[in-house]
Amino acid sequence: MPAEFDDVVARVRERVVPDADERERLDAVVATLRDRTEAALAELPVDANAVEVVLVGSTARDTWLAGDRDVDLFVRFPTDLSREELVEFGLDVGHAVLPDGHEEYAEHPYVTGAVEGFDVDLVPCFAVGNATAIRSAVDRTPFHTAYLAERIDADLAGEVRVCKQFLAGIGVYGSDLRTRGFSGYLTELLVLEYDGFRGFVAAAADWHPPVELDPEDHGERETASPSRNDEVGSTDLAFENPLVVVDPTDPGRNVAAVCSAESVARLQHHARALLADPGEEQFEPDEPAPLDADAVREHVDRRGTTPVAGRTAVPVL
Repeated sequence: MPAEFDDVVARVRERVVPDADERERLDAVVATLRDRTEAALAELPVDANAVEVVLVGSTARDTWLAGDRDVDLFVRFPTDLSREELVEFGLDVGHAVLPDGHEEYAEHPYVTGAVEGFDVDLVPCFAVGNATAIRSAVDRTPFHTAYLAERIDADLAGEVRVCKQFLAGIGVYGSDLRTRGFSGYLTELLVLEYDGFRGFVAAAADWHPPVELDPEDHGERETASPSRNDEVGSTDLAFENPLVVVDPTDPGRNVAAVCSAESVARLQHHARALLADPGEEQFEPDEPAPLDADAVREHVDRRGTTPVAGRTAVPVL
């Protein structure tokens, strides 16, 4: 099995690692975005030297999957600005950099748009000194990038990509409320904690939730294994979640808080299946077949309900 597992992972890895041409296109787009951002900052009533432009996320850490086209650029403003000034200046820069973009909203608004085929988010945040001193939720993101960039080398980045593809294949990759699964940051922390994809899969197959991992030993508990001793039971955990991964940059935050029990259980099931019988199909999402009109009518008739649809004009948020 070890050789078969390694062969499958090697083939998947070959598919998910971006080639040189894709890397060059990304680098060119990021350089263009930086130039536009710095030019826009020069027009603001704020010291441009006190503002930092930071690439964050998987593109910054070289862990993005081949074919992904997401670029997250953060503009870190001085902490002496008010929240209102942060929003105002952030939107001014965002619209200047992405003139065809539009505003979306997290804790505060930011501008998103497309540049040469890449989906770009330009997000303002405060340049706080550490992740425990955040003034908005996005302030901690640059610390996540810095923490992992120092620890993930090129080989481990390949392992991360394979892991992301596996989680996507089994339907648990993503921290949105519909998926309630594993975010990119969480995935990278887990691969780092278990020293690779195989280690992560083997550990997940043997998890007994609740599982707590504390990469920086903030809670002075053992890491990289479920707590099975009587002294560290579920009542002793700082968080009430099936999976707890204490944020290395902020010990008061569980990176896996959004993960549902169902997603954790699905991971365990498929981890065991992969170890028992490795196959590339386990890395491919199972897309549901679309229903034709007759099939829809059959479903509606069987349910005995009357579908009602409404349409209204709403602003883009």
